[in-house]
Formats: sequence, structure tokens, C-alpha cells
Amino acid sequence: MNFNVLKQYLKEPKLYEPGNAVMWTDPYISKQLLACHIDVSNDLASRSELKINKTINWIMKKYGEKNGRILDLGCGPGLYTNKLQEKGLDVVGVDFSKSSIDYAKNKNRNIDYWCMNYLDISKALSNS
Repeated sequence: MNFNVLKQYLKEPKLYEPGNAVMWTDPYISKQLLACHIDVSNDLASRSELKINKTINWIMKKYGEKNGRILDLGCGPGLYTNKLQEKGLDVVGVDFSKSSIDYAKNKNRNIDYWCMNYLDISKALSNS
């Protein structure tokens, strides 16, 4: 690799500059990220189990209702979607990482998961 090309990767991005999604789409890196996400014993990638449950309880108290609907953008491996469905909500999860979506689908086939960039949802819906 040319040094000048490598040097470009070391530059700090401008504020709000779009990045690339390599870490979410690279098969090896995304599997490592998935392993971090499903380890709910710490707050490194996802939240701890205690914090996830507190968030779910807050959502249910503030907005939840039986037969309600929720869209989880950036749902990752479905840590929140599963719990929200258990509370009686109709849930759709969207994430860019195929590894995370595959994991989520294998954990719960009753939730509708979409593997896509959530910024492209309006395009996908207008084409359906």
C-alpha cells in the first residue's frame, strides 16, 4: 500500500463527515464486534444486562403498550428487540451488520429483521 494512501486513513475526519462502514461489513471484523455486543457483562459494545433492562422498563413505562409497535434502528444482535417483543410489542429491527442480523434472526425468528443501512429505509419502502 502506498504511504500516501495509508496517511489518508490517519487524518481526523471533519465534523459530520460521512465515514465508511468497513467495520460493519468486513466479515472478520463484524464477527469480532458481534462477540463484543453479545457480551452483556460489560458496557464495551452494548450495555450491561442491568442497563438494558432499565432501558426496556423506561421505554415501556414512557411509551409502551400492549400491541404497540417499535422500530429499533441499529438493533445489532437484537438485545433490545427480543425483550421488547417479550413485553408484547410488535418489533422491527434494522442493522447494517449481516453478522448481527444473522445472529438476531437465529435467536428469534418471530421478529422482522432487515439487514440494511437505516438511512436507506425510505428508499426501500418506496420501492416496495
